[in-house]
Amino acid sequence: MALYRLALGWLSVLLVPVLVAGQEPSSRDQSGDPLPPGALARLGTVRWRHEEAIAFAAFLPGGKSVLSVSIDQTIHIWEFPSGKEIRRIPLATGAMPPGFRRPFLFYNPAAVLSADGKVIATFFGDSDQPRIRLHDVESGRELRSLEAKSLDVKKLFFSANREVLLSVDFDGQVRVWDWANGKELRKFLAPGGGVRVMRVNNEDSLVLSPDGTTLMHTGPASFRKAGPASMPESNALRFIDVNTGKEIGPVGDTAALVSI
Repeated sequence: MALYRLALGWLSVLLVPVLVAGQEPSSRDQSGDPLPPGALARLGTVRWRHEEAIAFAAFLPGGKSVLSVSIDQTIHIWEFPSGKEIRRIPLATGAMPPGFRRPFLFYNPAAVLSADGKVIATFFGDSDQPRIRLHDVESGRELRSLEAKSLDVKKLFFSANREVLLSVDFDGQVRVWDWANGKELRKFLAPGGGVRVMRVNNEDSLVLSPDGTTLMHTGPASFRKAGPASMPESNALRFIDVNTGKEIGPVGDTAALVSI
């Protein structure tokens, strides 16, 4: 309540000069951003802000702008360092059936930006028809959408030339896409894959090599007892040939890995 009164007090201070001077209130805030219809002033700023949590962010080539993806199903392009919004791309993906609500644990959008900064791929698992969507960053135009075939896409990767897109499901299923033509080229289950192995709380457990031919991930070489159930620990580095889906080399065994 005290914070609410303080906010009202500051709002009154901001409005007094305008009202006393008999001038019409500005339609923009102090940063020059437009105000909502009927609003007289804004406390704070809308720059660098989404409506909900940000799931992905990256600098665009040249370092003068930033791209961010939020669970509010929007992509924002911001001027850096001012934070001025350059472009907004809506990603409304539809709704789940009435009465259905996905647990927050599984609602973590996947996104990847191509190396040249021209294409952004996104996945949101809250739709009754989950799809991977690809947009042109410069224009905001949707280039293609792919049937995800899973409600839980954990990671997305572009090959270096952005001709191939990889999607990895929560259960370890890897799909290789010719995304421009909307074709699934092949799929394979990552060795050691399964819900208990591809852990949702380890976002750094998958890495694609720069040439796009090898997928590295952390997978347990063994299961250790922890309480009544057997729980996996990511204690091994594994390498997969993307072209064949087969594991490369021996599987090491170390202490638990956190990031690769």
